[in-house]
Amino acid sequence: MGTFKERDVIDGVDVVCGECVGDGFLRKRIASECDMGRCSFCEHIRPCMPVEKLADEVARILDNFYGTGPVIRTASAQGLGKYVHAGYPLDFTVAELLCCNSEGPLTSTLVGLLTVSTEDGEPRFEADALYMRRSMRPTDVEEKWQEFKSGVMHRSRFFNDHGKAFLDWLFEGIHHLQDENNQEVVRLFEVEDGWELYRGRYCPPSSDPKNILVSPETELAAPPKEKARAGRMNPVGVPVFYGAFDRDTCIAELRPSVGGMVLTGAFQLLLDARVLDFGVLENIFDAEPMSCFDPDYQMKMKRRQFLRTLHSKISSPVTPDQDQEYLFTQVIAEYLSTQVEPPIDGVMFASVQHQDGINIALFSRLLAGIPYQERTDDDPIRSNGPFPSGVLYVPDTLVAHKIGCVTFEVEQLVINGDTVIRDWRYEQDPYGEWDY
Repeated sequence: MGTFKERDVIDGVDVVCGECVGDGFLRKRIASECDMGRCSFCEHIRPCMPVEKLADEVARILDNFYGTGPVIRTASAQGLGKYVHAGYPLDFTVAELLCCNSEGPLTSTLVGLLTVSTEDGEPRFEADALYMRRSMRPTDVEEKWQEFKSGVMHRSRFFNDHGKAFLDWLFEGIHHLQDENNQEVVRLFEVEDGWELYRGRYCPPSSDPKNILVSPETELAAPPKEKARAGRMNPVGVPVFYGAFDRDTCIAELRPSVGGMVLTGAFQLLLDARVLDFGVLENIFDAEPMSCFDPDYQMKMKRRQFLRTLHSKISSPVTPDQDQEYLFTQVIAEYLSTQVEPPIDGVMFASVQHQDGINIALFSRLLAGIPYQERTDDDPIRSNGPFPSGVLYVPDTLVAHKIGCVTFEVEQLVINGDTVIRDWRYEQDPYGEWDY
């Protein structure tokens, strides 16, 4: 974006002050970088910028981020309807950019400047065309993501400066992100709310469940560090509490065999926990609206678009022969628990084994029973058992489940010669061309 430091605000030139535009970023720029003048619209003497300069900025934004809407076919209960152009009139689009009234004098003046014929006899924009914002494809962010994964999996997991720099950028301001319903991405689970989390153990037909029946408080708890195996959110030796918000999801995540048995129990929080909800991340909006007038708008928007897809990347299923795919999620978990301020105690993500099920993973420092206000990098790693813990088994909640049958959801693939591919007709593009 060009500078707004104008030194030629003189009589006869239409100028506008920051109070006459609604966009917060533009308003601040005008107030801090423009000279004093009498606003042509409110007649107050304030820092002002020439309207022609503002029109040039609006034109740049329209060229970069908007286009004339596509032709679509309407539909109704009676069937397919007529073909129409999608989009919004130019005055509405300009007003939306400025956060102004579409019928106000500033919008009208700008539309007039945008539709006036240029030297070649053609207007910059058509007055009667319909415009829509293009969806941004964050391909450069995807490339950074792949570089991050490759670096963690094949080069240096520890002391990876490039990986940390990427995560610093990706999760910047994570505590301030929320969805359209004002649900924050980082949720505070308070003890007084009485949350119950479920955790289970699978018992094959030939095994004896006696130990679990006698001591569910230790047998169902997160394993001690000596027995902690690598998982989606933890490396070997670092205990993490993997649970679910209902028993059915808990059972499905264990992928039990027919004829076996699953024992599940409820756990409760003894400490408040800050949990990053990847489901909310899919629908995030910044607490402060983004401005197209911000020179960093494009990269900020691409970051937000990428964050909306992060849930599927985090929760995608991993087969036993792909354990290396856990490395990047383990690094993310470690980053969130040690490098974010205030630290994050766990994450929530969708179950890929049970429709509508939600999993939760609580990190080792919460299991160590240390309130987040008092945690340091030197905290010991502990787990349930003789040590204090932030998660405790609820007595008399043990339930035994006999596995009678297992159902599967399948997707038909296309055989193309010597390869098998997904049917492209049903492929969904998360970065479609248009924002409807």
